[in-house]
Amino acid sequence: MIDTTQTIGQEVPCPYSNKSAELFSNAKCPVVPTGDDLSTHSIVSPTSLQNIDGIENPHEILGNPVPATKDGNVPGLSWWLNPTPLQLFHALRRKRKEVEEHEAYAVAYIHAVVVENTWNEILKYEKLHEKECEAPTLERFEGKYGDTTIKTHINNF
Repeated sequence: MIDTTQTIGQEVPCPYSNKSAELFSNAKCPVVPTGDDLSTHSIVSPTSLQNIDGIENPHEILGNPVPATKDGNVPGLSWWLNPTPLQLFHALRRKRKEVEEHEAYAVAYIHAVVVENTWNEILKYEKLHEKECEAPTLERFEGKYGDTTIKTHINNF
């Protein structure tokens, strides 16, 4: 289960070995005070994000970050961070998805759980190859929105 009490400034335990101190030694807090109370980790430009009163904990990053091969979604930081409820809400609205403000936190939490569970499954597979790759990282996310699977076709008959 995801520990939602962790914040970016804290050390994150290494999910695949006990070398967290060594692997995370270059990690730093991506939040730079700008006066607008939004951090620099925003996937969307901070100036384009409007606070929404109905969103619970709009700037909280849920879940644990996933190690990135190069830069993740935070420039200069080798991590993939989950979107905040506010970022996810705005992204869904841009894609014309119907989401209510009071649902944003739950959707962000579910997103974080899916990402973390998927990464843990990847690590189980990668453990079989740990001699070749001791510390696996994720190079990119590839969305296949709109692509249907064979299972989907069968279930729709």
